[in-house]
Amino acid sequence: MTDKLRGPFKIWRDPSPGTKYLISADVSDGLKDGDYSVADVWDCQTREQMAQWHGHIIPHDFANTLFLLGCFYNWALMIPEVNNHGATVCHLLEAKKYPNLYYRDDLKRGGTTYGFLTTSQNKERIIDSARSAVRNMAVKINSERTISECRSFVKVSAHKMEAAGESFDDCVMSLAIAMYILDTTTNIPQPVMRQESTDFNSVMGLHENPSRRIF
Repeated sequence: MTDKLRGPFKIWRDPSPGTKYLISADVSDGLKDGDYSVADVWDCQTREQMAQWHGHIIPHDFANTLFLLGCFYNWALMIPEVNNHGATVCHLLEAKKYPNLYYRDDLKRGGTTYGFLTTSQNKERIIDSARSAVRNMAVKINSERTISECRSFVKVSAHKMEAAGESFDDCVMSLAIAMYILDTTTNIPQPVMRQESTDFNSVMGLHENPSRRIF
């Protein structure tokens, strides 16, 4: 397996026709001294990490990057976390008519709404999905950055988990969302044949701005 790296984008496996993929995304505000935005591409059957985008990027540009990345990977099921700036990304993807955006039941308003909502009630469950997948070797993580974040993600109290010290947890949350969806969803939509005209250089991304352990 050969890594392909350019800017903030790294790819380990090219897409295969007819294969189902899922893209999980953790969204930040894009500030240089803040958290990172992360998008991971996963094979829904093998749970192998196919590619990863990791960097500082404003939500509008991240939505464009996700759109192109999803197109390249057979219009993958797109699951951005909707918290905070993720709402902007989800809104833009819906406005651009991304054909395979994740929707969830909206218990407050009724009906459905886009994006994955992480709450204090479900965070432990989604982290448990990631921890189980890692410990049982039910996921193939190719990103050294994701592995490093898993090693520094700790439990600080009975109901609180976070990155230790000055570490980050953006990759952990993207992993956790993907594993939780794959654990709980049986109707991953069928893929659509990707457009051969996809601007892969745009996907590669050149929007980058100048014993408590859980796993």
